[in-house]
Amino acid sequence: MKELLPGLPPYEGGCVSPEIYNAGQGLHARPNDERPIRRETKRSKAEFLYELELITRFGVKVDRLTEDGENLRLEISNGEDRYRVERTADELFVETLTHRPMDRPTLARLVTDTTREAFFVYLDRLKALGYESVWQNQIDQNECCQLAGGGRLLYACFNGATGQARFIDDPVSERVDTFGSPVPEHPVKTQICQFSLYYDYNMHKRGLGIDCGMLYIVRLPDRSLFLVDGGEMEQATEAAMSELLRVMREMAGTGPGEKIRVAAWFCTHGHDDHMDVFTKFLRLYHDQMELERVIFNFAAYQRFVLMSQVFPMLERLTAYYSNVRYLKAHSGQSFSLAGVRFDVLYTHEDLLMLPGTEDIRDFNETSTVLKLSFEGVSFLLTGDINHCAVERLLANYRPETLHADLVQAAHHLHNDLPELYTAIRPGLVVVPQDIKALPALQPKYRSLLLGVDAGHVLFDEGKTMFFEERNGAIALTHTCPQVGGLYDGSDV
Repeated sequence: MKELLPGLPPYEGGCVSPEIYNAGQGLHARPNDERPIRRETKRSKAEFLYELELITRFGVKVDRLTEDGENLRLEISNGEDRYRVERTADELFVETLTHRPMDRPTLARLVTDTTREAFFVYLDRLKALGYESVWQNQIDQNECCQLAGGGRLLYACFNGATGQARFIDDPVSERVDTFGSPVPEHPVKTQICQFSLYYDYNMHKRGLGIDCGMLYIVRLPDRSLFLVDGGEMEQATEAAMSELLRVMREMAGTGPGEKIRVAAWFCTHGHDDHMDVFTKFLRLYHDQMELERVIFNFAAYQRFVLMSQVFPMLERLTAYYSNVRYLKAHSGQSFSLAGVRFDVLYTHEDLLMLPGTEDIRDFNETSTVLKLSFEGVSFLLTGDINHCAVERLLANYRPETLHADLVQAAHHLHNDLPELYTAIRPGLVVVPQDIKALPALQPKYRSLLLGVDAGHVLFDEGKTMFFEERNGAIALTHTCPQVGGLYDGSDV
């Protein structure tokens, strides 16, 4: 029998997946692990030059460009990083010319047709080898454990409903038991904000608008903030960025000369409409913000080619906040920040090791699902999940666990997910999408209404919305007008 993971004993009492799954890196990721990239391309020369223009808005400079008919040769740089790029009529080649330290990949393996007894027997074998159980948790029939030993951090989770176990060698994360923060002595009320972004699908064709993007701000009981995602480049106007800083200061109660304390930034997945605003905010206002933690679980570049915007964001994070604490989220993890409980309910690791799912190409399925619980109520963040992720959620959790008083509609309501909303029966639903898109989204909207009344569905109507707990439910307390419109062409 083969090692379960490198250096670990074989697993007995189950069917071990034939391959080890590369679950991606952490804060120090590089495109294709700095190996040359060679891909077939169907984009025209004009389309390539347009995309080249777009990435210059992220600080990328074209140092040299030569043209030979349809063929292009160029060198580009981004700070200390330099790349050689060759484009032909049917192929794109990218070579990294500079090298920096990068993370070892997180490795994971799936065991099917196993039992709780076999799972805990294996954990005992690891403990006999010197590994210590440093954290344990149970959510429904999911029993999770983190073990430390020999300079390694291992994560193990067994799901009794499906008879599956996952084992993850995580070289990039902090321990779950040390990641949280204490309850403050004099807590304030938790507040949730859906920050209003400018949506305009028609203008997207001209590079001036977009029909997606989302950004949430949560004020924790110690007045620190928990940030979720960030909108698209076209939504990151100078006016919108200034308004975001104002709203964050207002929620945190900080004056102009004080730094805003951000307990954590959480990114659901590596799409640009979920990080561009944050990336620009880092450039403009990093000196006005203390960022303590970062939470995400981006899939490996080799499986899903991440949007190019991921890497400028990571470079800025590590440049401005070299000591920031990082957690690569895994399903079953729970931690507390200032008294608010965070439960990780789904990551791409739950999906992509299953037989028949290895060729999934919907990057939205790599979204992490996170549930916040506070003051007797809850808020469920779904990112852009689609049907495959929903199947995993319904298989792994009871409807009572998935239920939330406030739910973010998945993928800006572009996905038709009746099974999700009927299962969770949300109290309120916030849709990170303009109300003007509703006629085009009618089928998905009708599916949403299977689980919630129409009067409890709130679209972005050009207003930033604020929510708090009221009488055992989450209620809209007030709004303020949207700031920022059509894209102003400013660099990210």
